[in-house]
Amino acid sequence: IEWVINVQSAFPFLCLPQSAELPLRLTGNLNCHEPVGADDTTTLDKIIDSLTSIANAHRGDPNAAEISLKIGRVSECGIDDSMDKVGPKVLILGAGRVCRPAAEFLTSYQNIDQVHVVVASLYQKDAEETVDGIKNATAAQLDVSDTESLSNLVSQVDVVVSLLPASFHAAIARVCIELKKHLVTASYVDDSMSKLEQAAQGAGVTILCEMGLDPGIDHMLSMKMIDEAHALNGKIKAFTSFCGGLPSPAAANNPLAYKFRLESSRCHPSWKKSCCLQISWRDNRCGW
Repeated sequence: IEWVINVQSAFPFLCLPQSAELPLRLTGNLNCHEPVGADDTTTLDKIIDSLTSIANAHRGDPNAAEISLKIGRVSECGIDDSMDKVGPKVLILGAGRVCRPAAEFLTSYQNIDQVHVVVASLYQKDAEETVDGIKNATAAQLDVSDTESLSNLVSQVDVVVSLLPASFHAAIARVCIELKKHLVTASYVDDSMSKLEQAAQGAGVTILCEMGLDPGIDHMLSMKMIDEAHALNGKIKAFTSFCGGLPSPAAANNPLAYKFRLESSRCHPSWKKSCCLQISWRDNRCGW
């Protein structure tokens, strides 16, 4: 394990995992190495003193800036003591553009106890930038293909929100089922997720999919209308959802005669699905 020095302003910090062992190059013998544990504060203090002395080799120059170093611990998955706070804990996987608004919403939600959010990304920097300025939000570095690390994080929260590409969801869902943690995704339900339905039910785990923009808003608006009807003691006799749309002839200026708002590779397979075409001549409009 190498030393990791994060420079913030003029102050570098030497960060070591709790269980780290690293080779120490002893002064006076450049070929001698001894393992140093992260709990060996005496030796680490000597290292810091030596590094500080080297960094401030300009001593005697009154105009030179002093550089100070100190030991800081980071956990293996990047979560600090704030995870010990009371209240629901949510793990958000991914640090894309949707993540920050989600973290802001969850941490500011007034109807339940204070929510603590952990944002985990493959790159620590992206996670830190996402949670910057958000109270009760913590950044963590995580490779979701590392099942052990993923399980460690999932075990510490109540709900997992996966904002990663759909291809990652099944593996994440299996970990959530094993640890009996609920999961929310923003992607369509594919075969790999459908196969986990019985396992999720057996574990008492809710896996709520298709809760993004598209799909997602259509489901949420539909439930809003249904709930409003039920609140008025109404009964739903039929429900028809119209979604999608065709561009006007003037705008249909490509070989497909269609315009994509989303990832095209996710749209093409949907054209192969069976469907029912309903045509209404009222107002000269047609709907799918």
